[in-house]
Amino acid sequence: MARKPRVKKSEAVEVRVSYDEKQAFMKAVDHENTTASAVVREAMHLFIANGKLRRRNIMVSTTLAATAAGMVFLGLVGESSGDDMAGLAEFNRIDTNVDRDLSDTEFRSYMNTARYALSPESGPAAFGTAIGVLFAPYGDVMPEDFISTARNDPDGLVTTCWNSIEASWSDHIVRRFTEMDADVDNSVSFTEFRDREVTQRRRTFDRLDRNADGTLDQAEMIPIDDIEAAVHHYPSHITVCFGEQPVSQHVVMDPSRREQAAETMMRFYDLDRNGQVSWDEYRAALD
Repeated sequence: MARKPRVKKSEAVEVRVSYDEKQAFMKAVDHENTTASAVVREAMHLFIANGKLRRRNIMVSTTLAATAAGMVFLGLVGESSGDDMAGLAEFNRIDTNVDRDLSDTEFRSYMNTARYALSPESGPAAFGTAIGVLFAPYGDVMPEDFISTARNDPDGLVTTCWNSIEASWSDHIVRRFTEMDADVDNSVSFTEFRDREVTQRRRTFDRLDRNADGTLDQAEMIPIDDIEAAVHHYPSHITVCFGEQPVSQHVVMDPSRREQAAETMMRFYDLDRNGQVSWDEYRAALD
């Protein structure tokens, strides 16, 4: 008996819904151990046959529409694993024009200003990021009440201080966007956004691989910046806000300690114990 030809699933329908609707639907799909595309297709078949949607388990029409938007957004034809969907909610919030790519303008708008990130309205995640980037490394020169003033009484800080903080925050935003843009096309796809940590690790690996042979030997395990002496000046927002600060001196690591540290790192990364760390080993060790 001849098989019925399989219809190629190549078409998509785009529906705009709220973020909450979409998230509720994705949770319901996971709870019912099915897939988003399967539920959407079933809903379409039911409507074609009956002219209306029947309640199916805990799925409702509004959340079905949310999945349709999510599927179009990702450009999916087949099914996706949970790992493939990681970061989708955040990506959606940043991609305000829903073109499946993040521009530097969209990312900058999402990151907002330093003043907003440090304010009570920003939420703990943005606040923590701003503190970690702007001030945590320089806590030894920062007045104890500075963060409280910036957060609760921002007008209590002079304009020049805020301007220098905003400039440093802007530089941080540019660096983050550049790190995500793996193919250097001035936009960030969902895949690049999802895999941003892997991209950053790859760039670190390549920086360590000083002879560019695709593997790391023991001598390359310690970054060159940690081997050579360097003088580090505090960034401008620290000196502007807190006054001129003395430079901090990076002390050259003792050769014996450096060798011991490199050996320890090789034991961690060199999974096959052949004296060379490949990219796959480096990535696997960090995962």
